[in-house]
Amino acid sequence: MINRDVLADYFARNCGGRNVCVTGYGAEGAVCAECLRGAEINAVVGVRPGPSWERASMAGFEVFFISDAVEMSDIVLITHPPAIFEAIFPRFV
Repeated sequence: MINRDVLADYFARNCGGRNVCVTGYGAEGAVCAECLRGAEINAVVGVRPGPSWERASMAGFEVFFISDAVEMSDIVLITHPPAIFEAIFPRFV
């Protein structure tokens, strides 16, 4: 379970002034993106087209293909499970 207050505090102290990409918009990705927004950090979401793209967009985030989001960011938060990470990252990054 992610403690949102601890995560938001960490982001505020360590990510200020940087562009941050959250890859994936499942449970962990959504919480990370919301905490970044709450800490007033510029965050974008990188996902493949589909339901996650739509959920992130409806939540008000700028959404990009993973490779584009990674390229424009200083910090990348990878929130995919290991099996998915191993399958998609060599193709997109």
